[in-house]
Amino acid sequence: MEMIEIIKIVEKIHYVNLGWAFLLPVILMSIDIITGFAKAWASKKVQSSKMRAGIVKKVGEMMLIVAVGVVCYAMMLPVEIFYCVSLYIAFMEGVSVLENLDLVGVPIPKKIESVINNVSDSIVNDEDGEELNEKIKEMNKMIDEYMKYKDKEGL
Repeated sequence: MEMIEIIKIVEKIHYVNLGWAFLLPVILMSIDIITGFAKAWASKKVQSSKMRAGIVKKVGEMMLIVAVGVVCYAMMLPVEIFYCVSLYIAFMEGVSVLENLDLVGVPIPKKIESVINNVSDSIVNDEDGEELNEKIKEMNKMIDEYMKYKDKEGL
């Protein structure tokens, strides 16, 4: 897929309003905390230290969303950058909720289960963060190309 095609796809990403760009990940985080607790309780492995660590991670994700929103606003960057970060976190939380539900025994369709397992494996197997660094470089390149595209098109 060519960079301009990706940029055009990203431009089509919209929430009903900016509030939902923050609210959707927060709602999914809350559901993840509840399903994570249910999973731990069902397996008799409730640990307050794990719960605290999970909540701290969720707070960090919320701060990331706020920080990206503020930076995008302050620097007049495209709102699509903010939307992409929000959707990425919402996607991670949604996958986590489905994993928790699967482990508790809620039936998940096989097709979705295989996708969840593939996503989880790719995240877990990248211990040194090499893949993440590549994705960040790719994202920076996309932003540069997007800004050039907007300037060229007079947007």
